[in-house]
Amino acid sequence: MATNEAGNAPQAQNKPKTKKKHHVRIDSAAWSNLSHHLSSIDDDKTITNRSDRLIVVRYYLDRPGYGLHNSAARLWFNAPSRCTPLDIQTFLEQQRISLPGLLVEVYLDKYESFMLLEACESSCVEWDFQHVTYHDPGILNIRLTDVKAAEQEEYESYHGRMSEEWLRDLEKFDTNWHKPFIEIAPWIIVVFKRIYDLEDGEKKNNYYVNESVGIACGMLITAIHQAGLVTLTHTPSPMNFLSKILNRPSNERPFLLLPVGYAATNAEVPKLSRKSLNEICISYD
Repeated sequence: MATNEAGNAPQAQNKPKTKKKHHVRIDSAAWSNLSHHLSSIDDDKTITNRSDRLIVVRYYLDRPGYGLHNSAARLWFNAPSRCTPLDIQTFLEQQRISLPGLLVEVYLDKYESFMLLEACESSCVEWDFQHVTYHDPGILNIRLTDVKAAEQEEYESYHGRMSEEWLRDLEKFDTNWHKPFIEIAPWIIVVFKRIYDLEDGEKKNNYYVNESVGIACGMLITAIHQAGLVTLTHTPSPMNFLSKILNRPSNERPFLLLPVGYAATNAEVPKLSRKSLNEICISYD
């Protein structure tokens, strides 16, 4: 056995313990016995004070088949008593839940809907966790949305949804599934059409919705150009994911995207000829 200079056997070095992230996946049935799951992760004795505040952060990626019923969860010990959006963002980043390219939304019980974390911050939303404990934890529900969703929808359209004739008709515009302007443009106007209104909890139909919104968009595009800016019309297909990303109510449907900004120095547009007046107009005496 090797000895040190004093002739004694060297003492074994204690390896630093790696703190567990307390990452568990909990289905809907398991929430009825949450205490069992909490005790099952306490085998490393890292929970020294069970009177500390505890928040269960449930999160899932917004895609088919995923939801709160089969979400993953992280345990947030000693969370702030009054939790701000910045506190939540910091915790999610530390746990590597909030990654680049993901939109973070938090469920608000008051409104029964998800809200972007940035919007919560601008609206001064806070969460009161003063009275939560290990035995009665608070709950935060997080939905994550991939901001590449629009580009993914375009890819699927160009690789299976569109007919060959449709693709040939688009060749003169030199367009494909890549839509870099979605990320480059400083502003994106997302136009929604309201198919009905709600008055006293009852639906009230709106008429000529497509025509009205289409005319309004035409006037908006003209105003944008008159202001010295440029835009183009973009309609990813399908567009339903926009309703989820932007938390729009059920009586609204996405209609059009207008990326707005100054024209690039090397901007090019298709050279298309307009039809003559005789081709589009018939005069009657």
